[in-house]
Amino acid sequence: MSAGSAVVEVVVPDDGGRPTGGSLYDRRLVAALGAHGRPARLVPVAGAWPAADAGARTRLRTALGEPAPGRTVVLDGLVGCAAPEIVGDAVRRGVPVHLLVHLPLPAETGLDPAEAARLARAEATALAAATGVLTTSSWAARDLFRRYGTTDVAVAEPGAHRGPVSAGSAVPHLVCVASLTPRKNQLLLLQALAPLTGLPWTLELVGPAGGPAYGRRLRAAVRDLPEPARVRLRGPLQGPALERLWAGADLLLLPSSAETYGMVVTEALGHGVPA
Repeated sequence: MSAGSAVVEVVVPDDGGRPTGGSLYDRRLVAALGAHGRPARLVPVAGAWPAADAGARTRLRTALGEPAPGRTVVLDGLVGCAAPEIVGDAVRRGVPVHLLVHLPLPAETGLDPAEAARLARAEATALAAATGVLTTSSWAARDLFRRYGTTDVAVAEPGAHRGPVSAGSAVPHLVCVASLTPRKNQLLLLQALAPLTGLPWTLELVGPAGGPAYGRRLRAAVRDLPEPARVRLRGPLQGPALERLWAGADLLLLPSSAETYGMVVTEALGHGVPA
């Protein structure tokens, strides 16, 4: 098999198909490589990444495999940056491993300082061991340099499909499309909207559930609003259901505490929805 026809293996966390920004980016990367004549495929690795057990690490070693002519691996940073020894072993065996960093591991919200420091050490080691490093924005590349001194980071910004321009809603309809996690900060959004009882608005919180504790806090915050019926908690939406959401949206709100790109902003603008 020639280098030009060898498959690029994009190794990702097995998230059960949850439509997150990172998983959407990974799928679009595979499609874009194929469109440019370089076949690619997703290789999901099950495990509670980045806090994976020995079984998950064994599966990662298997996924990285052995060198072959033209073989290249792009490894999602949620997996690879948590397993620097496995990345280093694969590269020493001759497997080109390019780490794709969506978000630095210690940038996740809610980590205690000791855990954040441990993840930072692991990530720095993995980045130094990798064949190459990719990220999603020039800001993110500068952030990796600031954190770890990582240089020569390739930037591949996400794109978005243009859709029909939103017609909006009679009552201003606000949407927040993000995983229901502390980093996405939906609780802050509810606190900001709670006093605005004299203005017309409705809100949909759309996205896959994160941890159960945050989900309980979020539902309680909705119940405690002066007018809880204004807010609707939705699960993740894809395809036609997501297009219907954009068709009636007036404003996207994304109160995240940390983002390297914020793909959903581009998605909203592609439908004429300001953010």
